Amino acid sequence: MKIIQFHIVFKFCLQTLIQISIAPSAPLNFQLFPSDSFSVIFANWSVPSEANGIIRNYSIVCNDSVLDTVDTPSMTSPDNQGGVQTNVTGLMAFTVYECVVFATTNGGRGPNSNTDIVTTAETGNYKLVDLLNIGYFP
Repeated sequence: MKIIQFHIVFKFCLQTLIQISIAPSAPLNFQLFPSDSFSVIFANWSVPSEANGIIRNYSIVCNDSVLDTVDTPSMTSPDNQGGVQTNVTGLMAFTVYECVVFATTNGGRGPNSNTDIVTTAETGNYKLVDLLNIGYFP
């Protein structure tokens, strides 16, 4: 009787160990949306089809049109429909960003989601200044 119980406990522990040592699959349906703020975009996606353990976090990586990288670790949790959403902040105004998201478990980093592209808002209304009216004489 004790041998059978040991076998069941060992099998359960082994399955748990195997499950948490595998990275998740890619998040699904990644989408970006501009906001009214020039330094913020909205992102949402669906959880990976194979979590392979507990998802510890999602990270969004964006490249702008001049190839700077913005890496935003996002501690987020899924809503009750299996979707995740967050804001990406600290961006430059009127810039094209190409972004992906990936999930991480104890087993490591999963593959990237699909890529999406968004342009941030402009900084606001620009007013042309008549240089002669402010005392500048070239």
